[in-house]
Amino acid sequence: MVERPIWETEAFWQQVAPDLHICAPDPTLARPALSFDEAGWQGIDDLLDREGYLQLPPANFAVPIARMAAAITKLHELQVPAICAYVFDEFWQIFQSLEPLLSRVLGADYRMQYAIWAWYIDAKAGESGWPPHRDKGYNSLDPDGTTRALTIWVPLTEATPLNGCMYLVPKHLDPQYGVEGATPAQFGLSDIRALPAAAGSVLCWTQAILHWGGRTVERAPSPRISLSIEFQRADTPPLSAGMPVLDPMILPSFRERLRMIGFELLHYQHIQPLTPQWLALAQRFSQTELV
Repeated sequence: MVERPIWETEAFWQQVAPDLHICAPDPTLARPALSFDEAGWQGIDDLLDREGYLQLPPANFAVPIARMAAAITKLHELQVPAICAYVFDEFWQIFQSLEPLLSRVLGADYRMQYAIWAWYIDAKAGESGWPPHRDKGYNSLDPDGTTRALTIWVPLTEATPLNGCMYLVPKHLDPQYGVEGATPAQFGLSDIRALPAAAGSVLCWTQAILHWGGRTVERAPSPRISLSIEFQRADTPPLSAGMPVLDPMILPSFRERLRMIGFELLHYQHIQPLTPQWLALAQRFSQTELV
């Protein structure tokens, strides 16, 4: 049997964060983290329909938010891309616990896209979040404007204007929302909405929303550490071109996690450039056999 390189072994990653888990999930960590009565859910429906996004206060997550942030900090210290934190179960289970919200918007049989990311935005280095973009854009909407997909974004540390919190243009204030093709921005600057958020907050938006991360300020007291996964309706063809959709309630195998990490590193290298070492590793990860 050919021995796998150390980067492709569970033992290597477990040394990075020994207090997290790899393919040994604690099912209690995925318990529902949001609870609303019917009036509350209706308010969420109305807000998402009008503005295209939600910002909810810190959820009752069972996963260890602080330890997850510490794991990404350790990866940063090792000069390892933050997305590699998705080798750990907790980074999937946090989104499983949002099933009530996702099933409400996308249907009980919703699916997870091949679309994950994690950030360590270093204010001391003058970094910023990603530039303005729409995740899947026009293709994520039905002809009547109903959303086919959502992005869920969770800060693991406080996100502020000083360390690069999220900004977006609400749906009802964006003349280009749901318009096919790229055209010059038409919204007013006063319509931009800043979304500072406490650690463990839940932000979600339709994939046609224009959004971006802010530029950091050196005096920010902490980095912005955050993560996201994208989801879609089951009756929609996969929105991540050429890639499958997955059952969100089944944790990917370790090898599929590596493949997803490699795919995303390659897909977003125009925004997050890779060193030669990580380019080679991303290419290798993306070709990981699942059996």
